[in-house]
Order: sequence, then structure tokens, then C-alpha cells
Amino acid sequence: MQMPSEVAHVVCAFNTFDEETPEGKITWYVEKGEGIEEYWKIQSRTEKQKEANCVALVYREGDTVVLGEVADEVLPNFMAPLLAKYGFDYVKWIVANPKR
Repeated sequence: MQMPSEVAHVVCAFNTFDEETPEGKITWYVEKGEGIEEYWKIQSRTEKQKEANCVALVYREGDTVVLGEVADEVLPNFMAPLLAKYGFDYVKWIVANPKR
């Protein structure tokens, strides 16, 4: 059984870029959330940003690891690493809100 933090690290490893952008290098990292329930935040930050952006929340619901509240603009960045690591048999579904 995968731990939520392990799944979050898989996504972050795939989404850390060494190329320079106008805002500097882009880094994704995992941060343990604060609260009663155990969860992790996937944060994104460029070198020029003072504060990180929360890209998604990762937590366990029963035997399932859930990636929730994924920012629409980075949703495709989650599919490739999850399918490569776990395969179609273990990535049960990905739900996105339609553009409004």
C-alpha cells in the first residue's frame, strides 16, 4: 500500500524543471499539512516567487490515495507520472472540473 507522501513525491519528481523560465527554475515539493487529518500539500514555486502555490492536496481515504483540489492548469502534469509509476490498473480515475 502506497503512502500519500510517496505518491506526492512521484508527482513532484516529475514536475521539477531545471530549465530557466522568466521566473527562474520551477520546483515542486511536498509539505506536510497542518490540521487534525493527515495530508500533504504539493507546492510549486519559482525562484522569483516569495510564496509557494498549492498545486494539490494528497491524502488517504480508506485504501485509496487521493489527489484532490488539483489546479486546472497543471492537471496534465499529474497523469504522466502516475500512469508511468502505477499503471492503468492502479490509477482508478482522474476527475477534473469542466471549464466554466
